[in-house]
Amino acid sequence: MATKEDLRHAKGEMMALMEAYFEPKFDLLAEQIKLIQEKQVPMESMEQTEDRLDVLEAVVKSHSAEIRRLKKAQ
Repeated sequence: MATKEDLRHAKGEMMALMEAYFEPKFDLLAEQIKLIQEKQVPMESMEQTEDRLDVLEAVVKSHSAEIRRLKKAQ
C-alpha cells in the first residue's frame, strides 16, 4: 500500500510533468494573444473612423443629388 510520502512524491512528479508539458504551450498561446492585441485597432480610432465615414457618406449623397439636379437643368 502506498504511503503518504509515496503519494506526495508521485504528486510532485505529476505536477512537474504537467508543468513541463503545459507551460511552453501556455507561453506560446500568450505570445500569440499579445501579437493579436498589438495588431488590433484601438476602439477610439474605430469610433473616429466611423464618424468620418458618416460625414463622407452624407457629403457623397449631397453631391450626388446636386449632380442629378445639374444634369436635369442642362
